Amino acid sequence: MLRLTRTLLPALLWGLLAASPALAEYFTILRATPPWISDQKCKELSVSIAFGHPFAQMAADMDLVQMFAAIQYPPKEDGQIIRHEFLDTLSPAKYQKKNAWTATIPLAEPGLYQLVVETRPYWEETRGIFLQQFAQTIVPVQGCERGWELPVGLKMEILPLTRPFGLLAPALFTGRVLFDEKILPDAPVRIEYLNEDKRTVPSLYHQTQQVRTDERGVFSFVCPYPGWWGFAAVTQGDPLKGSDGQSKNTELSGVFWIYIDPPATLKRKQGGQGDE
Repeated sequence: MLRLTRTLLPALLWGLLAASPALAEYFTILRATPPWISDQKCKELSVSIAFGHPFAQMAADMDLVQMFAAIQYPPKEDGQIIRHEFLDTLSPAKYQKKNAWTATIPLAEPGLYQLVVETRPYWEETRGIFLQQFAQTIVPVQGCERGWELPVGLKMEILPLTRPFGLLAPALFTGRVLFDEKILPDAPVRIEYLNEDKRTVPSLYHQTQQVRTDERGVFSFVCPYPGWWGFAAVTQGDPLKGSDGQSKNTELSGVFWIYIDPPATLKRKQGGQGDE
């Protein structure tokens, strides 16, 4: 019979805690409203940037990011790709009562806009590591879609292999993870739903889904219901010095946000021939 000695009991408890599912992951939450635009009259875009647990709807205070830009791809291949810097347009805001940021950016011309953010390294006390994230979302403006499959040159990014807009739930999303512009095999990709409609799940395992990239850096996941979904590919970065002067581990994440529309309602024509 096994006796739980004073030495064995703490070790057993630690083992149980280590084996339990982690709490929801921190994501840089990058959203544009509306998520896609076809209105010819729309001349600006509202963007919000926050930091927190998307499914659990918990947030942490967010410092001002160190880069916020939009890469504009023109409708025609011979047009010029333009990078717009918008860091100075950010204004303080609140998300779940924590410090966040917002901006309104102009949409001077039709095109596809890749919104990109680079955060400052953030010290995560509970895990004893620094976190730094590189976040993206894509907004097609006035029916333009050229450029969604192109990398933007972030240190870490998810390159979509599925067009990341015009998706209907349930939707399959496939991407390729790049680190220093090279494919990243066997990397974890954490996936969370921005749970603004207060959905419930059976366990903590269901809050943060996880897949891994294959030898080509590719992953796939089916988003089961409509709304915002965040994908965070993770790897280890260079150590940074903590406040005690000692080197600390750094976790880098390439975060990609997509919006899934509700399922389409198809009505069968009278006579039973075709849909409309």
